[in-house]
Amino acid sequence: MSTTTRRATPRRFTSRLLARRAMADLSPSQRPAPAAPPGSVSPEERFRSTKYFGSLDGLRALAIVAVVWHHTTGPERTVDVAERGFLGVDMFFVLSGFLITTILLRETERTGDISLRRFYARRSLRIFPLYYGLVLASFAGSYVMSGFHFEGVRESIVPLLLYMVNWFPTASLFFVAWSLAAEEQFYLVWPPLQKLLGFFALIPLGLFVVANQLVNFGFLFADQREGMDMLEITFTPICFGVFAAYLLNYRFAQAWAVLGHRLAAPLSGLILIGLLVLPSDETSLVGMHRLAIHVLMTTWLITLVIREDHVLAGLLKLPMLVRLGVVSYGMYLFHMFVIHVVVEMLGVLELSVTLFVAVTVATYVVSEISFRLFEQPILRRKPA
Repeated sequence: MSTTTRRATPRRFTSRLLARRAMADLSPSQRPAPAAPPGSVSPEERFRSTKYFGSLDGLRALAIVAVVWHHTTGPERTVDVAERGFLGVDMFFVLSGFLITTILLRETERTGDISLRRFYARRSLRIFPLYYGLVLASFAGSYVMSGFHFEGVRESIVPLLLYMVNWFPTASLFFVAWSLAAEEQFYLVWPPLQKLLGFFALIPLGLFVVANQLVNFGFLFADQREGMDMLEITFTPICFGVFAAYLLNYRFAQAWAVLGHRLAAPLSGLILIGLLVLPSDETSLVGMHRLAIHVLMTTWLITLVIREDHVLAGLLKLPMLVRLGVVSYGMYLFHMFVIHVVVEMLGVLELSVTLFVAVTVATYVVSEISFRLFEQPILRRKPA
């Protein structure tokens, strides 16, 4: 029996040597994602096939708990980070920009187009029923009941119905709906823009972020900021979420090289906490401090979705957190009503940790009932 050994020709050997040298000259961010072993799935293929990102409901839970904390606590805010629960809304914005844009990008790759009809049908069935149900019930109640909430709803019913309370604030328990208004305006503009311009839609979006930051740093409307949530930097985190979706869709290998390690999630999370703890003269956090927080929020989000087995996965996939995340939309809408009822019924006049715990539990119960009996049956009608 004889064996033959296949030898590399000089030309083949030279080409391999040159290829290795070329790869060595590339920076880590320029190198492609590691090749998957035969028969397995590459990190990029795994990301693209993921329809449900397992850590994001846990992230929603942390965001809504932060918002409830912000509205229910007072003297316990002994450190700066305890005063910044309002940034939970910013995290929701980053999530919205990322998820909506990812859905649209994948639809474009799958079908070659974006169906605006299906998109708005899905969004309407998710957002409108509960929101308009509460608004219309409050408006009807304003004819038979008194109180600041009912009077405020009656006076601002048009902005409430048109999702414009970020431009025209309401003196009612719906004042938190300014963030929902900002999201709805984003939904109204961004999908058609992405459908029309494709990748080039990032150009006007980038210009818009620059304008937003001119407001953030006080170069525009510096004397009109008070009471005008639209003039704050609420749209920047949504746009950053959009950028994150494009980055993972078009430059996954580069993102993986920098943020693909399992430890990237806890490390970026710790840096974000460091920014939250950092003292600031501005209670609302503006300028570079707020911008850096938005950048880190976006970075953290990327580390949580680029791979499912990151180090924080076990924490963010705890059943309790996942369930809070699932009903977080209802919790956001209901929590101010629950605070009002708890204060009226129990006579609690001081903001405290006790109030925070009571409101969180009660809001979850109300939201769970609403989700199961009202929202979920409607959601079953959502188009694929």
